[in-house]
Amino acid sequence: MGSKNVGIYLSRLRTLRGMSRARLALLANTTEMSLLRIEKQGQEPSSGLFIRLMSTLGGSWDVASKLETISDEDIEAVHKIVADELAPLPVETPQEESRMDRLLRLLADGLSPQEAARRTLHQP
Repeated sequence: MGSKNVGIYLSRLRTLRGMSRARLALLANTTEMSLLRIEKQGQEPSSGLFIRLMSTLGGSWDVASKLETISDEDIEAVHKIVADELAPLPVETPQEESRMDRLLRLLADGLSPQEAARRTLHQP
């Protein structure tokens, strides 16, 4: 796995979570200096430390597996993967309930077919 890629990803996760290096070090049972070497100098963490960091930060194992296939020199690709993965999800606009959906829901709620049809046709 590209060790610089791991450092970039972990650093980005940490800052997005609003966590200091000192706090993450405490939670992941490591030192602040170890995190600095991973984030800034590209030192590859041990597998145990990597698991603790990912668990603490809520990192995506899918992203981590993508990092393995990218060389340390292709930093732009890493930034794109991280940005795509950590981008806020689009807010979905609620869609209006169709008349058929409304009718079926009212029938499921126990209304008579006549009452369900009346309410469906005269909905506000």
